[in-house]
Amino acid sequence: SNSPNSSPSKSTLDANLLNFPPRRERFFVAMVPLQEAVEACQRLAVSPDTDGQVLSSFVLTETDHWGNNYEKLVFLTERSVVLSKFDFVTRRHRHSRRLLFSDLTKVALGDLTLPARSLAPMRCHGALRLFWGEPSRVGVGQTWNPFSSVAIPYTTLAHHPLHYCEPEAKNPVYDLDCFASSLIGTLADRAPQVQVVSEPLPLNLYHGISSTVFNQSWLGYSKDRNGASF
Repeated sequence: SNSPNSSPSKSTLDANLLNFPPRRERFFVAMVPLQEAVEACQRLAVSPDTDGQVLSSFVLTETDHWGNNYEKLVFLTERSVVLSKFDFVTRRHRHSRRLLFSDLTKVALGDLTLPARSLAPMRCHGALRLFWGEPSRVGVGQTWNPFSSVAIPYTTLAHHPLHYCEPEAKNPVYDLDCFASSLIGTLADRAPQVQVVSEPLPLNLYHGISSTVFNQSWLGYSKDRNGASF
C-alpha cells in the first residue's frame, strides 16, 4: 500500500472509451467556460470558514454504489473535498456535498471489480474511493437501495469521459490522477491520519441492468442528445 506521501501510479484506463472515445462536442462542459461553473458552484457550495481556500478544481465522474455515473465538479480545499452537480445546459448549480478531511478514514486507489457471478458488464478501469466511517456497518437494505446513497460511507471517482478525447486528454481538469496526486499531497500535510492504500475497489452489482442503461445513455452528464439537451 502507498504511504500518504507517495504519488499514485497512473490509473487503468477504460478500454471501451479508449477504443470508442465519446464525441467531445456533445458534452456541454466542453462548451461552457469552466470558470463560470467553478465560480457558480464555489459561491454556493464552498464556505471559507468551513473549507478554507480552494486549492484546485476538477470535473470528474462520480460512481454511486448502484453503479450510476455522474458528472461532478470536484473542489479540493484546505480542509475538504466538495462534490458539486452543475447543470452545464441551464448553467445552474444543482446540489453539493462536503467531505471534511476530519471525517475521512481512508483513500483507496485501484481498479473497479465486480462479483464473480455478476451479470453486469465489466468495468475494468481505475478509480479513487473516499471512505468516511465503517463500510462493514452498511446494511443490506442500504446497499441495494438506489435512493440511499447518502447513507453509504464512501464515494468513488474516476476520469471524466473527456479525458479520452483530444485535446482534453492533456487537460488536468478531467484527469483523476491529477486529482489523486493533489489530494494525497494535501492530506499528507493537513490530515496525515487518513490512510492511503492501493487495493481493488468492489462494485456490488449482480445484474447492473439499470446502471448499464443509465451509463450507456450518459444520463449523468450534461449532453446534447440530438437536439434535446439535459
